[in-house]
Amino acid sequence: MKRILFLVAALIGGPILIIGGIGEYKDSKQLQAHGKTITAQVTDAKESVSRKGRHKYYLTIQFQPEQGASQTATSQVSSDRFSRAVTEKAIGIIYLPSNPKVFQFGDTAHTEYISIVIGSVLLVGALGFMGFLWIARRSSKRGLSASTHEPMGIPATPAPVTNDQQKVA
Repeated sequence: MKRILFLVAALIGGPILIIGGIGEYKDSKQLQAHGKTITAQVTDAKESVSRKGRHKYYLTIQFQPEQGASQTATSQVSSDRFSRAVTEKAIGIIYLPSNPKVFQFGDTAHTEYISIVIGSVLLVGALGFMGFLWIARRSSKRGLSASTHEPMGIPATPAPVTNDQQKVA
């Protein structure tokens, strides 16, 4: 049952990650080509700790693009970037002037492609596993069907044992 659930999750999640990753990739390429650098003010900083002890850091920032209204956004950041932003109360971002909701932290934009890779691995893994199950099922059916047929005219039931054969044994 776990295998089937994993298979279904991978078959659904893989394409979703790939499609979302393509959007992130396009946005990051647009940021590299047309992005504007600005300093955003940190309005809130939160740290959360999961049950397993993993820390996640979130910053709420506010910035004023060249054109348009002031933007406020909350995003996850690394621990070192979180520490610097909390002490400085500001952080550098690069945003897309045509869509200020698209931004990255830092002075230069970097290409985002990890979602495409993870989605592809999930999808290929799920398809490979489905192929493996299909081949295993076909070979098990062949094994069952081959044992029910009499190969080369040899009867499937053994011949009765005679008294002469019992004496030899």
